[in-house]
Formats: sequence, C-alpha cells, structure tokens
Amino acid sequence: MGGYTMSDMTLYLNILAISIAGLAVLIILVNAAILLLRPIARRHASRTDLDQVGQKATVVKSIRPGRPGQIRYRTDEGYHQADAEADSLIRNGRPVLILSVVQDRFRVRPLTDEEQAASKRSEAAARDDAL
Repeated sequence: MGGYTMSDMTLYLNILAISIAGLAVLIILVNAAILLLRPIARRHASRTDLDQVGQKATVVKSIRPGRPGQIRYRTDEGYHQADAEADSLIRNGRPVLILSVVQDRFRVRPLTDEEQAASKRSEAAARDDAL
C-alpha cells in the first residue's frame, strides 16, 4: 500500500477527523456570531446619514464650492451638525435640501422660494393640527 503502515494511515485519518471537527466548530461559531451581530448592525444601519437624503437642513457655516461648510439637521434623537458641500455659495441661515452623502459629507442645494413657501405652509398646518 505505498509504504504506509496501518498506524500511519490511522494517524492520517485521526488528523483528518480532527481537522473536519475543527472546521465544523469554526463554522458554528461564525454563524453564531452572525446571528448575534446582525440585529446590532441593522439598528446601526437604520440610523445612517443616508436616512437624511431628501430632508431639509439649515446652513450654520457658509458653504462655498470646493470648501465644505456645515449644516444643522433634525432627527428623532435631536439636532445634529455635519459637514456639507455644494456647487454654489450658500450662506448661513439658508435652508437647504440634502441630496446625497459623499465622502462623509452631505451634498446639498438651496431650497427654492417655492419649496420654502410650501415648507412654511406645511409647518403652519402641522402647528394648527397640534392645537
């Protein structure tokens, strides 16, 4: 049988069995870790910056082309400030719309006069409904 003794073959089979058992334990541990960490990852993913796309914010530090500024936006947890960039100059206090997230910054554009008027009307209606 190719120069292998029975004890050599038994040793190889034992090594093979131990290796397979070790891989099975490793697979079980990885699956258990995935099951435990998946809910945590889902909770974190549900509160990402991407959730702010399409929301309104206010410029708190002027944004210039090529130089990021800062915006303030509201979430369920309160107000937050973040870096933002735009293609045009947007001064402090101006309302903006969050378009996307690029390299840990929000990409924004100024709200048009029509969008600002519609926003004020909907806020007034919401206040009236609350009374």
